[in-house]
Amino acid sequence: MWGGKNPDGKDLVLSIGTGYIWVANKGQDIEVGDYLMSSDVKGCAEKQEDDVLHNYTAAKAQELVKWKQNEKKRLIACILLGG
Repeated sequence: MWGGKNPDGKDLVLSIGTGYIWVANKGQDIEVGDYLMSSDVKGCAEKQEDDVLHNYTAAKAQELVKWKQNEKKRLIACILLGG
């Protein structure tokens, strides 16, 4: 996951721990604790269909997301599970 830039302008990469992730609106609200996986929306994750930690699980949501009308994506707090 991209973590922004450091004071020297170098990209930061996050893999494990707490951080933020862009999630795409795929028509389902996201609950705290839901697993997130890669999405077909560039640069975003989406809600995973089940509650099993898979090798493709990217993160665990730490915020409730109730999608607003016409909202396409949102930046939320998460626990990053990649490594």
